[in-house]
Amino acid sequence: MKKTLSIIAIILILCGQAFAFPPTPPCSFNPAAAGAISATTIAASGVIDGLSTVEAVNGKTITVKSGYYIATGTSNFVVPTPAAAGGNQYCFKQANAGTSAITVIPVHTSSVQLGKTDNSGYCDADDKLVSGGAATDQLCIVALDATHYMVFSSTGTWTCTAH
Repeated sequence: MKKTLSIIAIILILCGQAFAFPPTPPCSFNPAAAGAISATTIAASGVIDGLSTVEAVNGKTITVKSGYYIATGTSNFVVPTPAAAGGNQYCFKQANAGTSAITVIPVHTSSVQLGKTDNSGYCDADDKLVSGGAATDQLCIVALDATHYMVFSSTGTWTCTAH
């Protein structure tokens, strides 16, 4: 109930109608039409816009659900076990003129499988993907479910390697 009241208050303030209820068009709020609001979900029928995580780092254990990572040297990126419904998404790329290997590793001791870049299947559970170290190496993965990351795009040579 507090969340619903907070959302209504925010909408009224943003619409310049902090003291007018019900709000008048063009600013109206219908929770049933707007979709479900719960502790973990907001269903929207419009565009939700925001900034993505972008970091230039020499490796990292990732804790966010999505982001872009630029490898500034030989880099190991540890991706988290995805949520049951999937949706985690990450891209990794060499920094300008970089020529070091990039390694993408699922959280150790997990049963997470990374997709092969040739789309022929998945690496073994807990395997890592290692780039060839070319200046153009890049990889984007998206979690399909709690145990599979699919490769959406890649450049360069990537090899499944035992962890």
